[in-house]
Amino acid sequence: MKKLKITSVNDVNGTQKKSSKTFSNLSSTVTNENLKSAAYAINSLVDSDEKHAYVVEETEL
Repeated sequence: MKKLKITSVNDVNGTQKKSSKTFSNLSSTVTNENLKSAAYAINSLVDSDEKHAYVVEETEL
């Protein structure tokens, strides 16, 4: 099984922090291209004034 880890790199003030949400119910067919699309979609949902940045990683369990 693979999981997708989404990490918020910055808080609302643009300063560094580390928090993450992990989604473990993804199928094993997730590809890097899908991850890039997911990261793009997540970032597009966040208002630019909030200064969030996200890192999306795929990990084998």
